[in-house]
Amino acid sequence: ATLVHASPVRPEEWDYLIDAEDGWGAFASFGTRLCFVGHSHLPGWWSLGSSGPDHEPRAVDFALEHGRRYIVNVGSVGQPRDRDTRAAYVVWNTEERTLSYRRVPYDVAGARAKIVASGLPRYLADRLGVGA
Repeated sequence: ATLVHASPVRPEEWDYLIDAEDGWGAFASFGTRLCFVGHSHLPGWWSLGSSGPDHEPRAVDFALEHGRRYIVNVGSVGQPRDRDTRAAYVVWNTEERTLSYRRVPYDVAGARAKIVASGLPRYLADRLGVGA
């Protein structure tokens, strides 16, 4: 698998993969069957294969199909942007060939307080409370 913070197209630029078109353009930039990304803080995935393209812009579990390639946005452990305040991550089961999204609570109030205390802009703390 390939792991990048943002996009495999220009990893040093930290481009966002958000909509369907963003994902389709990224497949030519990595050679593995599976690429994990983040940066947008929005879980979801793209897939290409002989039966055509597929895009799921939400955290939906799925099985890896033979002959298909995938880009998987794992979501965000710290600042989710999909209106769910819990931390998000993905479990890749290599034996069952599945990817499962998981959510766990974390101390959002404490994180917000630390953001404010550090002098960062207030909106950064506020959006943690709504997952945006």
